[in-house]
Amino acid sequence: MPATTRRPGRTGTARPCWATPRRRTTPARRARRRRDRHRRRPTRARPRHRPSRRLQWRRRPAHPGPTRGSRPTCSWWRCSSGRPPPSPGRRWRNSARASAGRPDNYRKQPGIRFREFFGHCRVPAFTCEDGQFIWRKRWRDIAGPTFALRPFSRIEDQESIDSGSPCRHCGVLPVAHPCGKGSTSVKRQNLARVGAALGAAVLALGLAVGPAAADPDPATDYRQLAGAGSDTTQDVLNGLGLAVGGGDVIASWDARGTATITTKAAAQNANCQGMVRPNGSGQGRTALRASEGDGLWQGKNITGCIDFARSSSAPSSPSTTGNYTYIPFGVDAMSYAVHSAAVGDLGFPTNLTRRQLEGIYKCVITRVNGIDVNPLLPQSGSGSRQFWLAQVDILEEEIPSYPCIDQRNNTIQEHDGRVLQWSLTNNSADIVPFSVGQYIAQGNAGETHGGVLIDVENRRGSAVLGRVNGVAPTTGPAADPVLNTVFPIVRDVYNVVPTHDIEGASPDAAIVSTFAGPNSAVCQARPVVEAFGFGFRTTSVPGDPLKLACGATTLRANS
Repeated sequence: MPATTRRPGRTGTARPCWATPRRRTTPARRARRRRDRHRRRPTRARPRHRPSRRLQWRRRPAHPGPTRGSRPTCSWWRCSSGRPPPSPGRRWRNSARASAGRPDNYRKQPGIRFREFFGHCRVPAFTCEDGQFIWRKRWRDIAGPTFALRPFSRIEDQESIDSGSPCRHCGVLPVAHPCGKGSTSVKRQNLARVGAALGAAVLALGLAVGPAAADPDPATDYRQLAGAGSDTTQDVLNGLGLAVGGGDVIASWDARGTATITTKAAAQNANCQGMVRPNGSGQGRTALRASEGDGLWQGKNITGCIDFARSSSAPSSPSTTGNYTYIPFGVDAMSYAVHSAAVGDLGFPTNLTRRQLEGIYKCVITRVNGIDVNPLLPQSGSGSRQFWLAQVDILEEEIPSYPCIDQRNNTIQEHDGRVLQWSLTNNSADIVPFSVGQYIAQGNAGETHGGVLIDVENRRGSAVLGRVNGVAPTTGPAADPVLNTVFPIVRDVYNVVPTHDIEGASPDAAIVSTFAGPNSAVCQARPVVEAFGFGFRTTSVPGDPLKLACGATTLRANS
């Protein structure tokens, strides 16, 4: 419902603010306003150049009508639309009605207009029309179109954070805000409150979850099971590594980092010293095969160095028999991502159909809404790359036949929104596949969810996810989204283990108890899986071999 206006003393139906006729003016009045616009508010009660009370009360609409942008608002405060910040000293004059209830040190600036919001936070706050949140407690100044705030310096501000809890309830905060993602003080407080914040389910499991580290820390922390592979699931496996077995069972090595890793102590296995780090699901599975004695890994014998591989894609030829078992532990979704400026300034659509996505990657559709589309593809060996190609019906060997696909010399890391580019001059924009689970986890970086501190690197940049067939990739409030399990493009994510380690004459007890079956340690750590943005499936979907319950051991392959 649009914001409305009503004059004092008038009765009748209120009209939307954008429908209120403008007051007729004269050249002399306009000249006086231009002359006096840089002056501070005079101390006289009613200076000659001051507009009448009637004109002060009638607020200027933030939108010319209901057809442009979001719904109209009658507030003095307007979200910035990308224009450069106003020059210093340029201020709008305060009026008694416009200044009521605002901080004394507040100065309204042209091009920055907010609507007032008093929500469920205990501290009064303002929120932008685009969902950005700004905390009002002793806020300083607004600098430019990104709503950056000057850092706080008083201890009362930190105490107000603890009492008002704006970090947990009021959405996205600027980085400069003490509740922002880069605040070490808030992270430190979250670490101290982890034990008290654990849910009943996590407490029942006896999980002691701290911040998820990138690699086992220290690097000489050799645990029972060493794994590597997918970028998509590296963060959730780091969280599980701390949750399962008191942090002594799972050692998960990230897809990115130092060039080489050492997964086993030299006294235990000399082959594992300085092996090349596997990057992606494909390389993780290849390293697992080499660990089983099937060839070399990057020219090196690594027999016995890898116990499991992280994989965000199912086998290309699924079967019920095979040397390797794909054990699912979570549900992910994939959507397309574009730069937020491409949506806001170019008008790139926020919804595409699966047929349109296939046409874009097959170079049949080169323009959308009059915008040139540049489809990107993650690096080879990525499970997300393999999964996305299957969704757009393209084989790996067919990629050279589609010259519009941009791989940037095989340098695009999956789920990194910082690679997205757009051009207002060329009227063009990039599009790239993006894991919804990773998008949620990166957005929660530095926060505590379900007793788990999401200590991940936020690589989203300015990426925004689009809808597919009109279905949103996430559900729930914008401040705390969850993965939409009915999204058109969903997939299971797996830990791949040798089949002989979970059955046969001498199964590996550590692998069985950690990964296999609904009562395994990983499947019992559902709060950790969901805290990192992934869905969870407790029962298999009949007739679909790729939608299995957590811990199922029926999906197998020879690679």
